[in-house]
Amino acid sequence: FVAVGGTSGKQAMWSDDGVTWNLATTVPSDGFYVDMDIDPVSGRIVAAGQAPQISTYSGRSPYMYSDDGGENWTRSGKSHQNWQGKYAIAYGNGVWISPGQHKSSPSNAESWPEWSTDGITWNVHNDVYTGATKDYAFESIVFDHDNGRFVAFGAHGSRTGYSPKYATTIDGTSW
Repeated sequence: FVAVGGTSGKQAMWSDDGVTWNLATTVPSDGFYVDMDIDPVSGRIVAAGQAPQISTYSGRSPYMYSDDGGENWTRSGKSHQNWQGKYAIAYGNGVWISPGQHKSSPSNAESWPEWSTDGITWNVHNDVYTGATKDYAFESIVFDHDNGRFVAFGAHGSRTGYSPKYATTIDGTSW
């Protein structure tokens, strides 16, 4: 069992039985993590969350990974985006995918979908949501094993109302 969270120095815990929990021995010193998934073949776990800085190329990666069941974690390579908030991640078809957000704040944030074949090096796919405008956020993603497709769920809206949105991809390179 593995759990991720947001308390500094306590971003991950692991358990052999689900009853007795242990703090991860090694974790990144900052950031928080809200979702994770595992490659069932290699056992690599990748978690997604919020990097501690918001500015182009100066922030840290919003991802961390573990190869030992969640006991030790390493920050993944930095993505190339100006806002590094990633609130969902899923694994399937040999790739991890984290959908993005496009909000009018903070700092006119843009966080496009990213994909990785190893959970360490991330590739961004800019402007992939056809017809997307400011104030949409994909905050959940699942992999449909039967159809080999990822489905990201979220909302689009403003103070006057929100509407549900979804986007699909097979590999993260086209949506």
